[in-house]
Amino acid sequence: MPEKRDRALLFAVAFAARLAAADARGMLSVRFGDSLAYIGAAQRLVREGSYPGNTDRFFFRAPGYPFFLAASTLGHPGWIALDKIWNALLGAAFVVLLAAIARRVFASREIGLAVGGIAALHPPFLFLGSQIQSEPLYLVCAAAAGFLLLVCVDRPSSGMGLLAGGALAAASFVRPSALVLCPLLAAPLFDRRYPPRVRRALAGSAVLGFCLLLAPWTLRNALRFNAFLPVNDEMGFVLYQGNSDWNVRFYRLRSSEDYRSWLAEFNLAGTTKWNTEIPGLAAPNTVRPSSALAAAGVRWARTHPREEAWLLWKKATEWLRPGASPLVRSRAVVAMTTIYYGALFLAAAAGLAASRRRGIAAFCVATLAITMAVHVALLVLLRYRMASWDPILILYAPSGILRIFGEIRR
Repeated sequence: MPEKRDRALLFAVAFAARLAAADARGMLSVRFGDSLAYIGAAQRLVREGSYPGNTDRFFFRAPGYPFFLAASTLGHPGWIALDKIWNALLGAAFVVLLAAIARRVFASREIGLAVGGIAALHPPFLFLGSQIQSEPLYLVCAAAAGFLLLVCVDRPSSGMGLLAGGALAAASFVRPSALVLCPLLAAPLFDRRYPPRVRRALAGSAVLGFCLLLAPWTLRNALRFNAFLPVNDEMGFVLYQGNSDWNVRFYRLRSSEDYRSWLAEFNLAGTTKWNTEIPGLAAPNTVRPSSALAAAGVRWARTHPREEAWLLWKKATEWLRPGASPLVRSRAVVAMTTIYYGALFLAAAAGLAASRRRGIAAFCVATLAITMAVHVALLVLLRYRMASWDPILILYAPSGILRIFGEIRR
């Protein structure tokens, strides 16, 4: 009974906080730049009966969130308030899942409640859930994959492994960058509590679940576009944006006015100059623009090795920078976020270092390293880090705080 009450309390607090954040930003407003693309893709899915091959100028978006919008609104994804209510529900479900993971990892009701409480009121999660964007759905799928994989090795259970792999595939349908986490499904191989035969069965079931859910969509893309596209073809655009003169210029910006000018020029170039500057970009085939952009990004990196090395360094430091960007936020917000994230980073590091379940801590560190590496190689945005790192930081922060205060007392 106490566990059920804890879940209900966390869900209620998280849901109310997200509704309040959405209402503060306007329940009927659409401020996030990608919201209209998600809604448009969902509307075309409902109207045409199949997922569109081009949701944006150079690519089609990952289908997970548009499919969710179409299904959750019963075919009316244009109902903005309902979309935001569903995002609030997703955010609350994620909080409950993260608290359940904490309770299992630390075998402590108090730490589970603390983790859930922080996640329920974590300002970046409230910010992500206040608009129509895919991060709340991704967080639910990713947390479900982690929880199910944890149950898979603790029981042990091949059925849970199968579900864990399926949950990670679902997360990949929302954010294709989750594909790089597939090797972590082999984590049961390193659990020495069981004989090798059992470990192989658990890891194999997780990989099988991932492949079973992902393969039909990948096959659909191969038949439709005559190309290997596990989820979608957005990577070329992201790779070029993150590895070109455009990103060099971005990291040299010094003011919000500079940023607005850069953004306007970037958007204009995408509709005018790129067709003539990038070979193959104007081809009618849907997949070729992505291939052309990817080739242009790789070609630029090879011909500008010093600038590319500088870019990788800047992207790495941007990923690790605790505060919000001064290009888009006020000094007060930058200062508050720097203090908040600085404390969160410190507490999480202490918690990871003191964790008794070393295998799970190593799994989480590997997740942090892999997600950082793939985004530094492609494109770094703060909201990408929020979705990839913040759940792990919050998971280990309460135990880290206990350790820090224990050291202070001693």
